[in-house]
Amino acid sequence: MEKLENEGARINFNVVDSRGSEQQVQNLINTNGDLQQADLIIGPYRSSNARLLADFAKREQIFMVSPYSANPFVTKENPYYLQLNPSLNAHCESITQHVMQNYRPEQDILVARKRVDEIERFQLFQQERIRLSQGLDTLAFQELIIRDESPELIDLDILPYLNAEGPTVFIVPSYNDPNFIYSFLRKVRTGMIDFTEDVVIYGMPIWKQYENIDYDLYEDLNVHISSATYIDEYNPDIQQFRREFFDLYGQLPSEEALMGFGTTLYFGRQLKEKGKSFYQQIDTNDANLIHTQYRIRRVFKDPEQFNTSAIERYENNFVHILEFLDYYFQLAD
Repeated sequence: MEKLENEGARINFNVVDSRGSEQQVQNLINTNGDLQQADLIIGPYRSSNARLLADFAKREQIFMVSPYSANPFVTKENPYYLQLNPSLNAHCESITQHVMQNYRPEQDILVARKRVDEIERFQLFQQERIRLSQGLDTLAFQELIIRDESPELIDLDILPYLNAEGPTVFIVPSYNDPNFIYSFLRKVRTGMIDFTEDVVIYGMPIWKQYENIDYDLYEDLNVHISSATYIDEYNPDIQQFRREFFDLYGQLPSEEALMGFGTTLYFGRQLKEKGKSFYQQIDTNDANLIHTQYRIRRVFKDPEQFNTSAIERYENNFVHILEFLDYYFQLAD
């Protein structure tokens, strides 16, 4: 806010606490005059609370930015709602793009347990593969469904899936069970003992937060993940932000603080430069921020008829691909 003021922006900020409560959010909607007169709403955290505010924003025609919720079903036909956190579809599409840029189709294997929700994710990758192929007849990704329910995946034989003519690429869109991920990675590394070719494994953002993983596995297996954010510790802007934050608060900023700073600065500048109708041009204004990039696009109810179809929402669909190299996650080539 201070930086925006120094840049000449005259914006009144009102910060209200949802208390994580749907009832509190509804009370704010009903009684908070500042909220009802707002030109822009940023927040809240929970999808259930975002849903209430999204309905309010649509009704009152106030543009709303949802920084955290990745749920694409928060609202419907709402041209006043922006989902900043990319959806699962965006993560799967970005992984597919990176895989196809770097590896041949016969090297790529989708992996899931015998769970309906995990197997259904295969379709997202296969559809993006078809789109990127532009109608050319290309091999579909192989699909490995693991039916072994034992903790150590005792019956899983990984050797038949290892490629003798180049790296084997396993794409594992699973995130609910770190124990399964750990067992699968160990199984792959064991299978590689007498194998000369490399393995590359693509996983989901939450893998970065797993605490019971042996990070030697991540290093040995060339683990890549998708991520909505990337904090480059060597970026001079981030180093300066850390110093200023520490001088002010006596502690180093969390990733959320960097997100908050970048988000507020970007949308404050949009209000200053273009007024409260800035969102009508936001899909032509890609931007680099301190914690990520914004590539905001309109999502249409019927993508095939976008000229006449209703706008479902706006969504930032930019996703980083990170690789675990030298024992930390960094931007992949």
